[in-house]
Amino acid sequence: MWSGHLTALRKAAQKLPFLELVSASPKAMQNPAQAADFLAHLSICDCVVLFHSTDAFWQTYENEFNRIISKVPTVVLGYDPTYFGLSSVDLGIAREAFRYVSEGGASNFEQLLRYLAAVVCEHDIAFTPPQRLPREGIYHPDADTVFANTDTYLAWRRYGSVPLVGILFSRFRWANGNVAAEDALVRALERRRLGCIPVFTSSVPDKDAGAKGAVWASHHFLIKDATPRVDLLLKLLAFPFGGDEGIRLFKEVGVPVLSPVFSSRKSIEEWENDPDGLTSEVGWTVVMPEFEGCVEPLFLAGVGERSGDEVAYSPSLERVERVAERIEAWVRLRRKPPEKRRVAFILHNNPCAGVEMSVGGGAGLDAPQSVAEIIKAMRKRGYVAGDAPEDGETLIKTIMDRKAISEFRWTSVEEIVERGGAVAQMGLEEYMEWFVRQDERLRGRVVETWGNPPGEEKDGVPPAMLYQNRIVITGVRYGNILICVQPKRGCAGARCDGRVCRVLHDPDIPPPHQYFATYYWIARHFAADVVVHVGTHGSLEFLPGKGVGLSAACCPDAAISTLPHLYIYNSDNPPEGIVAKRRSYATLIDHMQSTSEQSGLYGSFLELDRLLGEYEQAKKGDAARAHTLQHLILDAIKAANIEGDVKPDRCADFDQIVRRAHETLALIRNSRTQTGLHIFGRIPHGRKKAEFIFSILRYDGGEGVSLCRAVAELMGFDFARALQKEGELAPSGESFGQLVQRCYEKAFMVVEGFLAGQGVDDVLGKIFGVVDGRWVDVFAEIRRRVLDISARLEASDEIGA
Repeated sequence: MWSGHLTALRKAAQKLPFLELVSASPKAMQNPAQAADFLAHLSICDCVVLFHSTDAFWQTYENEFNRIISKVPTVVLGYDPTYFGLSSVDLGIAREAFRYVSEGGASNFEQLLRYLAAVVCEHDIAFTPPQRLPREGIYHPDADTVFANTDTYLAWRRYGSVPLVGILFSRFRWANGNVAAEDALVRALERRRLGCIPVFTSSVPDKDAGAKGAVWASHHFLIKDATPRVDLLLKLLAFPFGGDEGIRLFKEVGVPVLSPVFSSRKSIEEWENDPDGLTSEVGWTVVMPEFEGCVEPLFLAGVGERSGDEVAYSPSLERVERVAERIEAWVRLRRKPPEKRRVAFILHNNPCAGVEMSVGGGAGLDAPQSVAEIIKAMRKRGYVAGDAPEDGETLIKTIMDRKAISEFRWTSVEEIVERGGAVAQMGLEEYMEWFVRQDERLRGRVVETWGNPPGEEKDGVPPAMLYQNRIVITGVRYGNILICVQPKRGCAGARCDGRVCRVLHDPDIPPPHQYFATYYWIARHFAADVVVHVGTHGSLEFLPGKGVGLSAACCPDAAISTLPHLYIYNSDNPPEGIVAKRRSYATLIDHMQSTSEQSGLYGSFLELDRLLGEYEQAKKGDAARAHTLQHLILDAIKAANIEGDVKPDRCADFDQIVRRAHETLALIRNSRTQTGLHIFGRIPHGRKKAEFIFSILRYDGGEGVSLCRAVAELMGFDFARALQKEGELAPSGESFGQLVQRCYEKAFMVVEGFLAGQGVDDVLGKIFGVVDGRWVDVFAEIRRRVLDISARLEASDEIGA
């Protein structure tokens, strides 16, 4: 049976003195010794019940199960009804047995055992039909009943005006009494003066079972008069709500949706000892909730106590407290008026390779100007931003003038303090208040690497950022706004020789004391309500620790602690964005790409292109000139520094050299080059907007309507074939690469025309000189796509997000 079934089943068996129950969970069946012992017991049983699933052990022990089914009366159940047919008893018995299991609960499992003893084993024992239990409702550990509506529940619980947290959890766990984790979470939240509305439900509707599903339950219990009752929603259901319907629900509720993780594969002890944290269950418990917009997949509970009873979920009490603390912080942020909110921005600081010029970098993002734009918008909404600069140039100049950065070869900690870059200095006693509360494994690794607090010289590396034995915290403050440069991941400080720090992504080396002290000071003393990392990417999410489902011994968890975390991240880097989301509990705010333009040819590339064109003409009737041009072309290839691409010394003849040169030039001329960095909150206009839309539509997926394929056909050539043969000559005498370039130019004109308000006939006539009815529908679809992307751009609101 499934682990969740066994909790209620074993409780039921204890009430029946005439019955001896032998049971095993899927987890136990993955242990060869336990599986062998269980299978041996089955052959002497009077009745066997198997709950079939897709777990691998069913194939492993298929022969053993078949042998038992042939000898012992066996009821085979499963959520796939075809499994019922594997039973050796009447099919009707299997159907009725599944009704007991489906309804769940200790009472139904007791009656299931009575039913099987009477019907299969033919004992004279009374039983009752399956009892229908509620499919949705509000549960509370102190209540003797479940509640069918929220007003009745709140009248009973009397929370008053305290903020409410909605909890959606599994009806399966409620029915089978497997709610220790939910109970612990409710208690932890109520200790923090947060009310709870714990709703049990199924993820999706099941009409046959009478289940209305989580979307209905959310509307019924958590929303009143189109207004959410709750300040935050906890989704403890691993399965999605049904795609777009769930996403629409979360948008309607309009509050943070956190999704802590229950591990059905690991005990707390196994999770603690696994360097990866969560593994096989990540797909359902982490990935699927992410598709709906859930954040913060903190580990909450595992299967079984440390004693080895694997059938019931057991909460990690330390993780329960961490989840509750983070919920409290999110609710406080939501409730606090803008004029009282404190916000910390963290700019990135690449390792020593870029020295000080890398401060505030972000892949594709002008981070300093973006922060300036965000602060301007915050002022309009009531945030207190003091005399914060109006532009990024002034902001970064202020940071660098004050040396509000980490020490380096020519920036000593003494200079940082002297020039005003230290926003605070933290003494040993103050730092120890935080340090002694951390997991002993984390403390041990930090001390081993960087010495005792506040830092000691280790292996010739001096302690980081200490001034008169006090930890220096750098940054600039403007009212309730703090702007910091992320502390260095670890380096030799003033003795650094400029080489890239080997510890940037090291999976074992923790950051120095000053790194942790900075985040602690931001949370405790600056009292930030939220921290915002700006740009892709920093070091926090790559600190040592588990991959998913972090523990208190993991560096990112210790650093970010309870701070709500927003991360402005490049939308074209989802793999590392996912790392930030899972390991630093970040809510990602994607930013769009910067605009780009056709690279074209220039300088020595343009000269080589001219010589290649002249060579093709000379070949037709001027052998002497063609011979001279061969030497000039070889010199031009060298001057353009593309010998490594063309490899003329490895070509069989000069025509091969020409073809490779055309291919290389085609790659350059038809590539796109970014025209600058994106500024958060600004959308492109005019020609830049046309370039942005064209960069999206230029790719031909090979199916349906394609902008470039349609333009190429109007120009008289096959676009896909031209892309494959860019180094060869087209019938027109130009290379296919040149032909593709002209196609791109005309396709861009199409986009510009539609954005300027031109109709299909106007575009076809002005650009191609044709008004052909065969192309009207094709270009009407292209026009629709252009205007759709344009509307999406205009509607985007990065800062408002």
